[in-house]
Amino acid sequence: MEQETCFLRILPPSEKTIPPTSHFQRHNRLNALAEAANNLRGKLGESLGSVQKFNQPLEEATTSSLEALQAYTQGRKKQAEQGEAAAIPYLKLAVDLDPNFAYAYVALGTSHYYLFEYSQAATSLQRAFDLRERVSQRERFAIQGYYYDWVTGQMDKMGETHMEWARTYPRDYIPHLRLNAHYRFKGQFEKALREVRQALELSPNDVASIYALLITYVRMNRIDDAKQVYEEAYARKLDSPLLHFSRYLIAFLQRDDATMRVMVDSAKGKPLTEDMLLIADSEAQTYCGRLKQGRALAEEAADIAGKTGSPERAALWKATAALLEAEIGDKQRARRLTSEALDLSTGLDASATAALASALSGDFAQAKKIADRLTHEHPLDTEIQHYSVPMVRAGIALKQNKPNEAIDSLKASLPDDIGESALMPAYLRGLAYLQAGNSRQAAGAFQKVIDHPGIVETAAHGALAHLQLGRAQVMMGDKEAARKSYQEFLTLWRNADPDIPIYKQAKAEYAKLH
Repeated sequence: MEQETCFLRILPPSEKTIPPTSHFQRHNRLNALAEAANNLRGKLGESLGSVQKFNQPLEEATTSSLEALQAYTQGRKKQAEQGEAAAIPYLKLAVDLDPNFAYAYVALGTSHYYLFEYSQAATSLQRAFDLRERVSQRERFAIQGYYYDWVTGQMDKMGETHMEWARTYPRDYIPHLRLNAHYRFKGQFEKALREVRQALELSPNDVASIYALLITYVRMNRIDDAKQVYEEAYARKLDSPLLHFSRYLIAFLQRDDATMRVMVDSAKGKPLTEDMLLIADSEAQTYCGRLKQGRALAEEAADIAGKTGSPERAALWKATAALLEAEIGDKQRARRLTSEALDLSTGLDASATAALASALSGDFAQAKKIADRLTHEHPLDTEIQHYSVPMVRAGIALKQNKPNEAIDSLKASLPDDIGESALMPAYLRGLAYLQAGNSRQAAGAFQKVIDHPGIVETAAHGALAHLQLGRAQVMMGDKEAARKSYQEFLTLWRNADPDIPIYKQAKAEYAKLH
């Protein structure tokens, strides 16, 4: 089984020379663009007072370099046609030509982000934020929104920024699209649905908004609705790697192996896309207990990422593989992969994943060291402070047989652990309750994981939750319910590698229930 998590279509860029323009031509053409922009701002719904208040010559509001503007435009065109990697050379040229071109830094940062190159994304977005006083109000909203989301991780400020943006520019779809992501992160899916519908009313052909609607339905377990969104987009000849990913995910949730294979095969041979699909396939194989196959895929993914010049992405793939090993129970392999990941990069996401893998594999010193560093370096980050670090500390406590300490650590994630965190906090909480002998609360936590497959996707604990629920039900004395839970797990793992310790334990425990 495979999972397509990549939403990028990437082809090698073909370099083009951007012709120089005289200062006189640049000045007049940019002023003409500025006048047109002010007229457009009024049409987009901005009040006359706001237009006058924020009216600046384009040289100050965006860029004083027409050459930089041309490079930026080429980059955005490449981004739309060929994907993020193709855009980066042009966006880098834009900021080289004009180091004060704030919005070009935004575009560059978002391209790096969607390539999983988070450290480079943060550097570019920090630079844009530093230049935010030089831009138009609309650009400032965008800069602040990305900064609070992807640099400082201040999700409340990110939400407030986009709410104000939507009020100021009522005909602009982008703040509604970004608010959809905000509410999905918080697990407020009805609000997320409302926002993305509004975005689509304003921009019905925007593929990112169509994907956001589809994935919101997936998160709500409205899989038939999600499939209909995809089919309507396909009929309209709207296509993107985002939609390929979502169609794959729908197929996975419906156990449609044939469609999953088609979607995964379509990514083969595509630079900077293949490795992302391989790591997704690795997760899916591990979800079903095919650990040897999953390992080979993860190794290939990291190798491809490294060869294509992205050590941060290679580190993330190794850290992801390490966490899978830790969840399944191979501590030594998990520790080795964690060490290899951190040798490649200590970027935020790779570090957070490696820290949890270290905790669950019993390398407490490593886990604590990373958690302390992340706490210090990202004091305002909602995800780090409420999810990543609490989960690491809970993992350490669990492996030290301190379930109550683990439960206390995870309180920071309530009530939002049903957001886009793959419900890992709920799963760890269930393990802690089980360890403490609190079977009913353990069963409730594992059932929460099982009830939300559209959030969990192919995370290994999505399958393991059935086994853990069965163990909780045995503890409760409900053997009939336990047999059913064990059967569901063993069905998912019907083609699993036979020598996996947790698989052998599950079969032995199930045999005792008869």
